[in-house]
Amino acid sequence: MIERYYIQYLSDGTLLVRERKYEQEITHPEEDRRIRLFHRSEDAHFYASAANRLQERLDGRYGHWVKHALPPGHPGIID
Repeated sequence: MIERYYIQYLSDGTLLVRERKYEQEITHPEEDRRIRLFHRSEDAHFYASAANRLQERLDGRYGHWVKHALPPGHPGIID
């Protein structure tokens, strides 16, 4: 199963948490929604893991990938 939230390592050493646009395929990172920048790997991994756990609960309640764990307009979201 592909996790909805993942980490992209940027060239300047920062880490960007992204949300996949499509459930069934691996997309190019440029197509996926930017969520939040981190400077520490542990923080980025913790954030992405927490978002994926929340997403699993939402999927169980509302259906697979119907709701966003981190909806657009949520405080701290880049896109």
